[in-house]
Amino acid sequence: MSNSQITKNTLPIEEDTKNLKQKTIKGIMWNFVELFGKYGLTLLISLTLARILGPKDYGLIGLATAFFAIANAIIDGGFKTVLIRKKTVTSADYNTIFYFNLFASAVVYAAVFFLAPLIAKFYGEPRLVPLTRFIGITFFFNALCLIQQTDRSRKLNFKIQAFITLPAGLVSGAVAIYLALNGFGVWSLAVQMVLGSFLVTGLYWALNGWRPSLVFSWGSFREMFSGGVMFFLYSILQSIYTNGVTLIVGKVVPVQQLGYYTLGNKIITLSSQNIRNAVQTVTFPAFSKVQDDRKKLTQGYRMVIQSVTAIVFPLMAALFILSEPLIQLFLGEKWIPAVPYLKILCVSGAISSLSSINANVLTVKASPELNLKLKVVRITLMLSVIALLANFGMIVMLWGMVFNYACAYILNSYFNLPYMDYSILRQIRDVLPAVASSVFMAMILYCIQMIIPVDALHLQLILSVPVAGISYVVFCYLFKVAAMKQFLQSIGKRYFPVSVRTLYP
Repeated sequence: MSNSQITKNTLPIEEDTKNLKQKTIKGIMWNFVELFGKYGLTLLISLTLARILGPKDYGLIGLATAFFAIANAIIDGGFKTVLIRKKTVTSADYNTIFYFNLFASAVVYAAVFFLAPLIAKFYGEPRLVPLTRFIGITFFFNALCLIQQTDRSRKLNFKIQAFITLPAGLVSGAVAIYLALNGFGVWSLAVQMVLGSFLVTGLYWALNGWRPSLVFSWGSFREMFSGGVMFFLYSILQSIYTNGVTLIVGKVVPVQQLGYYTLGNKIITLSSQNIRNAVQTVTFPAFSKVQDDRKKLTQGYRMVIQSVTAIVFPLMAALFILSEPLIQLFLGEKWIPAVPYLKILCVSGAISSLSSINANVLTVKASPELNLKLKVVRITLMLSVIALLANFGMIVMLWGMVFNYACAYILNSYFNLPYMDYSILRQIRDVLPAVASSVFMAMILYCIQMIIPVDALHLQLILSVPVAGISYVVFCYLFKVAAMKQFLQSIGKRYFPVSVRTLYP
């Protein structure tokens, strides 16, 4: 879409409330197409790279990635959130933020470039100097891509996203595997990050029609900065909250031990967090459009929390039980110490999915000041937990993070009450059927592990996958999981006669 196509220099939200549900459902569908394609592809590539490389390589890249996540939040400046929340945006708004982000990326990259030796000295890892300077190139690609992504999000058009991330992930992953096989070590992971960012940016510019013009409006900048300064601070604090564990743990434990945590956290990110994010990417702009309708917001949020938990909980339960055979079979003996980390992270992934969805509604409805204060409280709690438990080892520290996520969930749910008729007790009642179905499915998987010998890992996994899927669907039927009921009914309406659909009333 060119600037000349913007009538009266505005970009109105085209969908009215009548079509919002349909647009949201389609957006979620395309996000899941992207998710499962990208998840399967990224998981395969990650497992291949982990088998070739070692825990030390993953520990180093984990440290670098944590720094860049915080730096990218600084570059974003909270403007993406402001643009999505605005009912209408102007061409000047898009252009102003586009040029500001390019400038910000240059400033942040310069800071990272000169601070790289100090960062490396702090962690005692000289290799961090060239790594951080090289990966920092992604700042510019992300800045070039921000408005393109925002434009797609405002229109709830996520179809293009599925056609962008999959080929970009495939090409960057293939190059990374080639480099790893040829002895490039941690640099194969660094190249994967930079090349992937470059390809995503190039494809967005090729497939999305927005183009910048030579316009910079100080009035537009002041308006969005004044409205977005709290979101700016919030996004930085959110990045610190998400990546703070890696940065602190990287100082107090050997880099190899950090690598075990990094791999486990990556697996959880590829599963629970990506599923949650796929839904939230669509629902944030959708909820923004009905934020003044308390009833619709409550109904929409209830649908989201039931859908996410119906997918995330069984996945985390299956990973918890199957973590050891999966790692031993696909990654080898050198990664076995990562098993207890992955098990605890599965519990964290389930709880944090509930907490983050509540936080998403607060981002839509609550004032930036309240969001900022809550984030400060959550970070203070996280840092306190880590400080108290750091001397007791990684396992104890990770269980402390489970406690931290549980507290964050209670906090977010409580402060949502003024905006929705959906208390924490109602939420728990809604997710209990999915929890029960997941627990019983996990018990069956555990029995399979006890019956089949340890040396028959292939047989364990071959049996576990179909048994997990079938048993979970059966338990969902018995416990009347609402999200599964809606899914089966929608499939039945499309592919099966009425007589078959009545099996799930």
